Amino acid sequence: MGSSVASEIEVVLAKEEHVQVAALLYFEAFREFYRSKDEAVAAVSEKQKNRTLWVALLGGRVVGTFGYIRGWSHNVNYLNGIVVLPEYRELGIGSKMLQKFIEICKKEQMSQDYAITSTRINNKASISISKRMGFEECGVIKGLHFGIDEVFFRIKVR
Repeated sequence: MGSSVASEIEVVLAKEEHVQVAALLYFEAFREFYRSKDEAVAAVSEKQKNRTLWVALLGGRVVGTFGYIRGWSHNVNYLNGIVVLPEYRELGIGSKMLQKFIEICKKEQMSQDYAITSTRINNKASISISKRMGFEECGVIKGLHFGIDEVFFRIKVR
């Protein structure tokens, strides 16, 4: 299935109709951040309205999502979460979404050379994909992620 699935994936700006599914993905993946599904829906809905929520579609079905913060700090875009449905992991979907984020940053960031992302230091899959896509480690903040160290990555976008 692998690369054939990735070639069929379409990464698009999320519409209102995608919010519920994207919110459920975020809620399941980041339970420590959200007290309830309603809180996740509100956060994801805000990203959709701000045009910073994207979804990966396979045959019209949401199989992954990512969001970012535009101009997070010093006008740098910050990717704050890629989530892929468990049954679609390791098929290249996360890479395709990460590539879309890089493309977005190349278009949006006129005054900054880098875009950034971060993950828990024990998230081997996320670290691997970040490095494979050209991100370089640029720092660790001890205990940031609910007691777990958070590793930060950057990529040159201009």
